Amino acid sequence: ANDYAALAEEQIKNDSSYMVLGAALSLLTEADPKLARSYAKGLEKEKNNSIITTISALYAEVGTNEDHSFYTNNLTRVDGFGQIAFSANYAEYLVQDRPVRILNEATETFETALSSTGGLWFINFSIARSFKKVQSHYQKEAAQLEKELMKMEEAGERDTAKQGELQRLKMALDNMSAAIERIKNIEGLDRRVK
Repeated sequence: ANDYAALAEEQIKNDSSYMVLGAALSLLTEADPKLARSYAKGLEKEKNNSIITTISALYAEVGTNEDHSFYTNNLTRVDGFGQIAFSANYAEYLVQDRPVRILNEATETFETALSSTGGLWFINFSIARSFKKVQSHYQKEAAQLEKELMKMEEAGERDTAKQGELQRLKMALDNMSAAIERIKNIEGLDRRVK
């Protein structure tokens, strides 16, 4: 793995080809994700779809809450088929137990991307599907939290921190549902996306 990491790092430092850079970053992600993340930080402003999508895949695996702005800044910037992979990676990033603040920002980001009716229907469909995946994940998490709280109540226990967490999560889910309803009402958006 160290040989691969060294080779990938050398290519990232010395090759200006986007194709080589993307492949090297992907290889480095497998060999040394933390090192790959540090290089990705320096490449976030690149305009190339392949680089941006590669970074989104890396952050989906090892991203932190700090990396969320990368997704919000790029979902509408990536174009064409790149949006399909990018939105799928964004969903994978989001289902890694992110705070409610990030879920609310993500809802706005997905809604903005889907409000752009100029996209091809199947790209918008993929973005909507990614958003629904996030919503579904957190619906299951909220249901699990409710079960835990009910068991605690039955045992005469109370956890106000978990109750607060559940309330915040339900508010984020309500925000997601409202965004989905607004998206359904956008004129010109292909019916297959709605």
